[in-house]
Order: sequence, then C-alpha cells, then structure tokens
Amino acid sequence: MQGGIVSTMLDFAAAYAALAVLLEGQTAATATITVNFQGAVRLGEVLATGTVERAGKRLIFVRAQIHGDGDRILAAATSVMTVLPDGPPRG
Repeated sequence: MQGGIVSTMLDFAAAYAALAVLLEGQTAATATITVNFQGAVRLGEVLATGTVERAGKRLIFVRAQIHGDGDRILAAATSVMTVLPDGPPRG
C-alpha cells in the first residue's frame, strides 16, 4: 500500500482518539505527525489504533499504529493535535 495512504490511516486513528477526549463542540487539527514504516502494508485487512498519551487544554499528544496479521506492527506514528476553540471560525 502506498505510504501516503498508510499515513492518512494513521492520522485518522490519531484524530479519532483525540476527538474522544474533547468536550462536546470542540474539535482538533493535526499540528505534527511523524510516521515510521516498520513493514510492508499489503492490501487486505489491517487494524489502525490510536491512543491518547496526554491531553491538555490546547494540545493532545497521540500515538497510532497499524497492525497486520498476528498483531504485527507495520507502521506507527506520533502526533500532536491542536485543540481548536469552540464556535464558528472567525474571519
């Protein structure tokens, strides 16, 4: 599987983990993401997981992993998500 697709899957896993700890109405955006490819991600069934390591008022630190057969880690990422203020964007 192409690396950009794998990176996107990791970003989604990290984002959903971050969203799970936010208050209703809040959202977050990826500030940084570092991806490490540890094995070939082949077409087929894989599992992407995200875990919040630390959540603050403005930043959420998350790690994400893609697991293949036998729970082998194929790719991993660390990410910092920025908590966005409540309400519509100002312009």
